[in-house]
Amino acid sequence: MNSTRILYVEMAPGLGGSGRSLLDLVPLLSDATAFIVAPFDLEAASGTARGPHPTFLTLPSLAPASAAARSRYWEELSRLWRSTRDLCTLIRRHEIALVHANNGISYNLAAMLAARICRVPVVVHQRGWEQQTKIARLARRMARDLRVIAISRAVAADLEAHGVRRERIHHLYDVVRFPPAEPPRHREPSRRVTVGMHGMLVPWKGHMVLLEAAALAAQRVPGRFCLRIAGGTPTNDDAYLAHLRDTVHRLGLDSLVQFVGHQHDIYDFLSGIDISVHASIEPEPLGRVIIEAQLAGVAVIATAAGGAQELVAEGTTGHLVPMGDPLTLADMLVRLIDDPDGRTRIALAGQAWAREQFDSARLAAGVDDIHRSAMQAYR
Repeated sequence: MNSTRILYVEMAPGLGGSGRSLLDLVPLLSDATAFIVAPFDLEAASGTARGPHPTFLTLPSLAPASAAARSRYWEELSRLWRSTRDLCTLIRRHEIALVHANNGISYNLAAMLAARICRVPVVVHQRGWEQQTKIARLARRMARDLRVIAISRAVAADLEAHGVRRERIHHLYDVVRFPPAEPPRHREPSRRVTVGMHGMLVPWKGHMVLLEAAALAAQRVPGRFCLRIAGGTPTNDDAYLAHLRDTVHRLGLDSLVQFVGHQHDIYDFLSGIDISVHASIEPEPLGRVIIEAQLAGVAVIATAAGGAQELVAEGTTGHLVPMGDPLTLADMLVRLIDDPDGRTRIALAGQAWAREQFDSARLAAGVDDIHRSAMQAYR
């Protein structure tokens, strides 16, 4: 695939799991010329160059519509036409040979349409759940013969339930950048345990559940832990962050909770964390934050739903709690705060498991094979 020009289309409104996974993946792929297009300045948002530098392109017309606009079918079609037109321009200008749609069938109809108009193959990277809108149903009809990469078995099952043929689905976990090699962490047993949560500041990630659990845990183990929350809002709208700060004050957690903002290097953040919490109140397609914490050697508590259940073997590589249940989460926090040996045991087991399952070279080679197969089939 030498000199093959590949256009990666990222549709998310800000730098989240899909964009970070793409930035980790692209430098590991075969010697191709990579172009990454997003509705925002992805290069600036990522903060650092990762390996061989792709060409970053910004295309505002790719920005997803609001929920209200998505409900207005003709307005959504008009937005779809603009983004398809602009992607066609990029494909022709840069002589693209393959389009890699980075978010999923429902979200990447414009990329699929542009590839068909320009007569180039397309691979869809399914990073989320399929939708039931008219646009999503149209996208699935278009994707009937495409190759789709599912980032978890849960996502693969969802695709099949929505009519995507099993033989078109390829299950490959995301490439996740490993932390730099470092000596084992030696933590003072007398100091406060640091509980952490990282990810985009959006309501479905479950920050409210964690704050309520922290308030309950603080009553049972006062002064024994603190909480650090990392992440920014996808569109720089601070209304949700303000709501979280108000909740911290209402629950009397001001001395325990710190918001540290977006972290360019998440492993710097995780190096100071003892317990990492994933508290999503909707099923997670995979749960990249869980993998990062495991790779960093941090004990994990995760919501028992979606792809997270594939990452955590209860009591072995982490702990699972019911979705949206602050009382059970508080119980688990207290249990791990009181048991430093147990934290170390599941942290080391989770780290060993994640290093084996998320071998970057093997996963990148799998994506290369799918690209190659898509291009051969299109000739």
